[in-house]
Amino acid sequence: MSSSWTSRTGAPTRRSRTAGSVRAIGRYRDLLTASGLPVCPLERYAGHAVEGVKLGSYRRAKGLEFKRVYLPRYDTSLLTGAEGLSETERERRELGRSQLFVAMTRARDTLWLGSVTPAAQA
Repeated sequence: MSSSWTSRTGAPTRRSRTAGSVRAIGRYRDLLTASGLPVCPLERYAGHAVEGVKLGSYRRAKGLEFKRVYLPRYDTSLLTGAEGLSETERERRELGRSQLFVAMTRARDTLWLGSVTPAAQA
């Protein structure tokens, strides 16, 4: 997903927010909107500066470039080894890594990565 916020002067900036799933896109759209930030879905983005955060999937961001890209909750398990995984799980992980690489390489100037460590189950 990709996003673009406006500067304090009101001029559009090229920022992007990408996510890996439709559910995550909807959640981030709702959070941004509730915070008063306008959202431009990547499906409607025509390559010009727009008011709001450009938001879309990793796949939709492919081929696009943004000044700043934010990946607030990427899957950190994609960065670990594949030992003990079935062939299907290894292929799924490789596809996930490839999509994450696409998302990360959309940033021209700034890439922000955030991860969340799941709470230990009691």
